[in-house]
Amino acid sequence: RRTRAALVLDVGNRRAILGSLDTEAALAQVVVVGHKAYLANNRRGLQVADVSNPKRPTIIGSSRLPGVSFDVAVAGDIAYVAAGEGGLQINDISDPTRVVGLGSLTAPRTAIGVAVAHGYAYVVDFEQGLFVVDVRNPRAPVLVARLCLGKGGWGIAEESSRAFVAKKRRK
Repeated sequence: RRTRAALVLDVGNRRAILGSLDTEAALAQVVVVGHKAYLANNRRGLQVADVSNPKRPTIIGSSRLPGVSFDVAVAGDIAYVAAGEGGLQINDISDPTRVVGLGSLTAPRTAIGVAVAHGYAYVVDFEQGLFVVDVRNPRAPVLVARLCLGKGGWGIAEESSRAFVAKKRRK
């Protein structure tokens, strides 16, 4: 089953889709840095799209990852992917046409969300809560803290060394 995603919108005209891209799987998250869009693309892993021509965005690089890619965060030349049962996957994107795996941490059972700041990755796990990972050496990430939040962790944001976790509400 193929999925078509509108990647480039004209925010001045809410109905205008400038371009779209066949992502080949359910797209979970998009982060745009400059003229590159980094896609957490379900079972397709991490994909990099060139969006410099908004009418014709194109996939220029990718990396298949273990698990299901739910979220992506970018810091410098590194992309951090919350890959479900594949944990935290760390990738070198300095050459976006050749995405290279650097390291990983499989401690989170079901990594759903990721945010990165100041050399730390904040990973939210659907079942086990928040994990804080030292990623200053991306080839050897180290778990430095864990906060049990109960089941339902779904998304995360970091601001001023504070982590904000979204949880799914239990019925």
